[in-house]
Amino acid sequence: MQSKIKMLVGLLLVILCLWLVLFYFDWNILKDMGILIVMHPALLIFMIFVYLQAFLLRAYAWYLYMQKRVLYKVCLSGVFYSMLFNHLLPFKGGDLVRIGIVVLQNENKMKKDEVIHSVLVMRFLDVFILAAISACGGLLLFQNVFIARPFVYIALLAGGLLAFIFLIANKCFKDFYTRHWRLLKAGLIGKQGFYIVSIVIISWFLEGIVLFGVLMDHSNPITWLQAVWVNSLTVGGQFFQITPGGLATYEAMMSFGLKALNVPYATGLAAAVVTHLFKFIFSFIVGIIAFTLHPLDVTRIRSLLKERGFS
Repeated sequence: MQSKIKMLVGLLLVILCLWLVLFYFDWNILKDMGILIVMHPALLIFMIFVYLQAFLLRAYAWYLYMQKRVLYKVCLSGVFYSMLFNHLLPFKGGDLVRIGIVVLQNENKMKKDEVIHSVLVMRFLDVFILAAISACGGLLLFQNVFIARPFVYIALLAGGLLAFIFLIANKCFKDFYTRHWRLLKAGLIGKQGFYIVSIVIISWFLEGIVLFGVLMDHSNPITWLQAVWVNSLTVGGQFFQITPGGLATYEAMMSFGLKALNVPYATGLAAAVVTHLFKFIFSFIVGIIAFTLHPLDVTRIRSLLKERGFS
């Protein structure tokens, strides 16, 4: 049922994107945005630098959550590979590769279910923070509870689902529950938990640089906080992706998010295309870096995950 709803929403977003392209696509606006970035290399370098910091921080948060039992460069490679594969596949398959990289590099330091646990917790944390930013942004930017309410529900759903998983585990798998609850407390409760949550929040704020930079010198500029809000909406909407890299779903979500800030559809669509292209190119570059740090053996990862019953 859940997969059918996801497919239906994803298909609706694709249809909406086609409608936007048919009626609002303007080649001249798209060309001007591209030329503006190319003619300002300092801006492009700054965008790349800040965007990169977002993923360096996210990898460091994961590194801290795993109690530094995994080398930071392994965490970084996992995050980069995850980003690459999420841009290549029609679903969020990057986390499987992320798990596989750590499993292969640290077979004797962390148990396989602990690695999966860490990836799932970090993913839940991302969802919760994105929903919180979207909800708070809706309230601050529009003073509109109606806009914020759906994202409050998403944040509550993510937290509720995590609590439900641990409740079931406590009743059916006492030892499993005890160990993983201990991991969760060690990772997210106390001073270290504050650091991890803060780092992830900062990383999502930094990710807003791409949209902010693209529209900075345009006739419809937005503030950094507005860029963070629209980016959070857009990335959250990628949950419904049904095309490689979330093509069309990304463009639809960002266009409608920008329209809520009074940015015309034509400008919003062009900005969505440019920012998405930026992220595609970036993902391939960091994928090459990840391969340099830790060459990927897809066959070995697939067989190891299947052998352990994780895929």
